[in-house]
Amino acid sequence: MGRSGDSTSSRLSTIVFVVRLALSIVLPVVLIGAALWWLVADDRVDAAVDQRAAEIARLVNVVLDGELVTGSDGPRALDVTRIDRAVGSLVAEVVAPGEASTVTLRVLALDGSVLYSTTESEIGEILGVDQLHASVLRGVPSADVVDRGRPTEMLYWAPVAIDGSTAAAARLHVPDDRVVAGAMDDAGDLLYLFGGALLALVIALVPLCWWSLGEVRRQFRRTRQLAMNDNLTGLANRTQFHERLDEAIAGAMRSDARVGLVMLDLDGFKAINDTGGHAAGDRLLRRVAAALGEATRRNEIACRLGGDEFAVVAPRIADREELRGLADRLHDQLDLDVAFSDGRSLRVTASLGLALYPDDATTADGLVNVADVSMYNVKSARKAKLPKSAKQRAILGR
Repeated sequence: MGRSGDSTSSRLSTIVFVVRLALSIVLPVVLIGAALWWLVADDRVDAAVDQRAAEIARLVNVVLDGELVTGSDGPRALDVTRIDRAVGSLVAEVVAPGEASTVTLRVLALDGSVLYSTTESEIGEILGVDQLHASVLRGVPSADVVDRGRPTEMLYWAPVAIDGSTAAAARLHVPDDRVVAGAMDDAGDLLYLFGGALLALVIALVPLCWWSLGEVRRQFRRTRQLAMNDNLTGLANRTQFHERLDEAIAGAMRSDARVGLVMLDLDGFKAINDTGGHAAGDRLLRRVAAALGEATRRNEIACRLGGDEFAVVAPRIADREELRGLADRLHDQLDLDVAFSDGRSLRVTASLGLALYPDDATTADGLVNVADVSMYNVKSARKAKLPKSAKQRAILGR
């Protein structure tokens, strides 16, 4: 049940990591791309509108050139009929054929009176100046996008010069401006271009994110292995030993079970180091690790605590008799003969100490102390029974 919970937690952690990694990479890319598109597209549309406004201002002034004069009562149109004909040519340049009737032109004096209008009834009326842009009165063409839909509706304001100075403002209403519509289409195409590039980038980032996740997980496993496993033998180290023992006791507390602990110390290890050097000692420690692997079952954890000291944690053990059976298996596996190149050999065994939770102790530290004391008692008792020569040669038995 514990392993299943750990697996589920690991999967959830992986999913959360992937989502966070994707958001941390993809979301900024999308936001930056959208901002860039908006800036570029908006700039392109604004540039097209400004260029269109300047062009229309030029056309309006060409059409009205010489048709407006300044009299004693202010500016006025000389010949409305002639202006009507000229406006027809202006309209032909502004919109597509067949839509000329939809365009209206109105020329207002600075006091708001209508000097000319394609709607004849407006001529001579005072409409005021509230609709005029301040920039137009300063001689700068302007434009408003009334409707960005289809058709694109535009209002253009053009300063009209009489005798070299701005004396009126022309208002041109174009319900279907194909030039501005084309610029907006270009901006839309740019959106698709940006969107496609962002999509391609996101697709390219997915395997990169997955590879990065794999690298992070592999690095995490390597780091954890270095932190939790003994470098020489590959067994759980002292840090992992305490962690696994705490977990076993916590699980036993919840299920009213027992936990067994076997502490092991090699007898004769110093003689191996003295005879064959540290390289021989390292080879022996690896042999011990392999022997522990063969003697322990799937749920039992073999650990190297340091030097020639080892331990085995047995979660959910039935009773002390089963713990003794584990100790017997370990003792048999750790009865080793070590041969040297000069023909000599030494026998190495192990002294074992046992402790059972909760019978002997109710805490991890208490359990370790009980097993340690038991192990050193066994070791001391064996040494006391052996002759001096046997001690010197580290020939030890049960």
